[in-house]
Order: sequence, then structure tokens, then C-alpha cells
Amino acid sequence: MMRSIVRRMLEAFGDTQKNILSALRDRKDGLTADQLADHVSVTRTAIRQHMQALEQLGYTQQASQRETGGRPAILYKLSDKGFDLFPKQYGWFSELMLQSLRNAGGSAALEERMRDMGRAVALSLAPSLVGKSEAEKVEAVVAVMNQLAYEAKLVPMADSQAGRGIEATNCVYHALASKFPEVCELDRELLRGLLGEVDHQTCMVRGGASCRFAFPKAKS
Repeated sequence: MMRSIVRRMLEAFGDTQKNILSALRDRKDGLTADQLADHVSVTRTAIRQHMQALEQLGYTQQASQRETGGRPAILYKLSDKGFDLFPKQYGWFSELMLQSLRNAGGSAALEERMRDMGRAVALSLAPSLVGKSEAEKVEAVVAVMNQLAYEAKLVPMADSQAGRGIEATNCVYHALASKFPEVCELDRELLRGLLGEVDHQTCMVRGGASCRFAFPKAKS
């Protein structure tokens, strides 16, 4: 899904801006306005207008000046955000890493590594929950999950299970988790580290329409 979003973002640019972005991708050391004008066959004035627009959007940045025929010239480079417009193979690389970990220690070892990662993330987020009530902590965790694109929300749970729970309708690594269900341990351990014991009631990887997590009823 993320790859298709990135592709649509790049396709939203006009041909000239796509050519500019591609030229800067290929020249990591940067290009001058004159070089870009020659490359995409437009005027230097047009290049400057395009570069101003791309810089305002955060896709390019001005680099240090260099001497060109005795006159200083501005170099333009892609920003990190600009490089992210082009397709990446993060999923493929992640799959290789997970397969390597599973091959080295088996499924149980991979699960423990995922739990280690979940605990580490929980430790980094825990200070932001200090001083909050149990109910406020759940709300704060939902906000964090939405920042990470989980499409999460608070949902009521049966009294016998919990007072409130969290439902997420977007598994941010669904393709990976479908091949490596051990990845789900990261979510469970993260939530356990932030909110205490967790009951993972439904899971998209296991065929559920969403992932539902129930927690002990908030103390009054």
C-alpha cells in the first residue's frame, strides 16, 4: 500500500518536475540551475521557478556553492523526503532479515526478538504516559498508533473482558506478518509494556477484519 501511495505522489508531478527530480536522484552531488536547464530543455528562469516550488514542498534543498567560471553557483539536491518519492524495497529487505532470524534460531527465537523490539519501543514511549490515568493512557496509545498509520480507535469491550479496548483496521506490516506471524509479538509486547496485560482478541493475519486488543478495566 505504501509503495502505491509513493508512486501516486510521484505521478502527481508534471513531466518537467519529474525529470528534475530524476536528474537530482542520479546526481547525488547536486546540479546547478544551468545544468538542470540543459538536462530538461527549459529556461533557467523556469528551472528556478520549479526549484522554488519543490523546495517549498520539502523535496529539494540548496547545497553549498561551488565556483563555476569564477562565479558562485547554487547546487540543488534532493532532500531525504525527495529520495523517498522513488520506489524502495524495504519490504523485501525486511523479509530477508526476518527469514534470516528464523533460520538462525527458529520461530521461538524470532518471536523473542520481536518482543525485545516491542519492549524497546514501549520504553521509549513510556515517559509520555507518566501522570496519566489508565483511561488517558489508552487514549494516548491510540493517538500514537494513528501516527504510525494503524487506523486505531477506542472500542467498548464486554465487562467480563475489559472496560475498553483498541481496534486497529490497518496492519502496517500485513504482508510481512502474513509470512512471519511472529511479527505480531511486537505489537502485543509494545501494548503490554505501555498498558499492562493485553488480550489480542482478533487479528487480521489470522483472518479477522481488524486487530482488537482488550485491557483490564480502567481503575476509577
